[in-house]
Amino acid sequence: MSRRRLISERVMPGRALGQRRTTIAVVALVVALAGFGAAVASPAAASTTYDVTATIPVGNLPVAVAVNQLTSRVYVANEESNTVSVINPAKDAVTATIPVGTVPFAVAVNQLTGKVYVANSGSNTVSVINPITTAVTATIPVGSIPVGVAVDQLTGKVYVASEGSNTVSVLNPATNAVGATIAVGSGPMGVAVNQLAGKVYVGNAGSDTVSVINPATNAVTATIPVGRDTFGVAVNQLTGKIYVTNTLSNTVSVITPPGRQRRPRHHRPAR
Repeated sequence: MSRRRLISERVMPGRALGQRRTTIAVVALVVALAGFGAAVASPAAASTTYDVTATIPVGNLPVAVAVNQLTSRVYVANEESNTVSVINPAKDAVTATIPVGTVPFAVAVNQLTGKVYVANSGSNTVSVINPITTAVTATIPVGSIPVGVAVDQLTGKVYVASEGSNTVSVLNPATNAVGATIAVGSGPMGVAVNQLAGKVYVGNAGSDTVSVINPATNAVTATIPVGRDTFGVAVNQLTGKIYVTNTLSNTVSVITPPGRQRRPRHHRPAR
């Protein structure tokens, strides 16, 4: 049985299913993408092996994790506990446990504002967490069985893939409301944003395709056939290549976008 079907049956038993601001945002994005490479450069006497230096207890069935690159805080979605664990990397310990919706399955962080977005696949909502108070400040209704979430770090918009409704919800970070709902392929799972090109990619497990969304128009501009049961999607921000996992094909599809894509220069970020 595919992982996609397992998720659906767990959630629904029996159902198979500004110029300056822009400059600041780009600089912050580049720092986040670089992963603070200069700051964590290996010293001359560094170990040549990878070691597990800590094992941190969290909630039941942790299924997703995201990192705030500026604060180094780590956020873990616990599917069976209906919580998010906040880990302090300096202590390698959980410093807060935040109740969210039911069956939280995906989590993403806005690297500029620090806000955390959690897709709750059981309650068809997205929880918005304030990183300072570690409190849920908004609960946003989205499509059926939301299982994927990604943040456009330049605009702040949040893209939520809902497996049960075959849609992607576009969240406005200023209003904490759905600004658009985009029909995509069958069983959308993973979602990723190319920050520089301004493209959103959605892996559709039911139709074995990837939908390409233009965020300026909220329209699907291309549908790309890939392997069977598409699940995870990731983008290389520098080359633009898209990597898609196909769980039933035991393969990864590598998609090369046409030409050299860049986000329109007139685009202004929303906060």
